[in-house]
Amino acid sequence: MISSTIMSNEIEITSEREENGCWVFDFHLSDQDRSIHEFRLSWEDYDLWAPSGSLEPSIVARAALIYVTTHEGFEPLPARIDSSRPRHLDSDADAKIVALIDPGSFKIG
Repeated sequence: MISSTIMSNEIEITSEREENGCWVFDFHLSDQDRSIHEFRLSWEDYDLWAPSGSLEPSIVARAALIYVTTHEGFEPLPARIDSSRPRHLDSDADAKIVALIDPGSFKIG
């Protein structure tokens, strides 16, 4: 079972690259095996989860990864994960991911 206590600092994003219509992040879970996984964050999902466009894509990706790594629908954790997958498993996933974005990430002023 995936732990419901995974914290964002246990997710280590090791690389970020821009591809056609998305960002791709390689990551692993620091406290578990160090298998590299890939998370694809589409520009559309970025715009949905961070409509102001003021956040670094990695901040939005980290929130989505916290959701993914604590949701039983991703057991075992796949090698490749697309940002659209959570909403196929949970109709409230988009709102839950937005709630996981660190409020300290937003710039004021």
